[in-house]
Amino acid sequence: MDIMNFVLEQNLIIIGVVYVLGVFLKNLKMIEDKFIPFILLVFAIVFSLLTADISTTEKVAKGVMQGILITGAAVLGNQMWKQSTKKRIPDDRKEDAGA
Repeated sequence: MDIMNFVLEQNLIIIGVVYVLGVFLKNLKMIEDKFIPFILLVFAIVFSLLTADISTTEKVAKGVMQGILITGAAVLGNQMWKQSTKKRIPDDRKEDAGA
């Protein structure tokens, strides 16, 4: 299942905005890393509601769900990049490294 099938086309740009915001927050030493995903979630929900027609409760709920999906895509993309570029210690050197 591809998460991108569920994110509305108009909200795809918000994924990039949330990602850049996450990088900015990560570089701020004032905010602990554990709070960054929650801050990104709030921003993504607000951004998705601003781009949506929020005339009914159902449309507000869809906007909130879009914000959650946007945050998921941005954070998942970041983690996939980090994990794929992370240098690995070969098995024979793990003992030397104290692992």
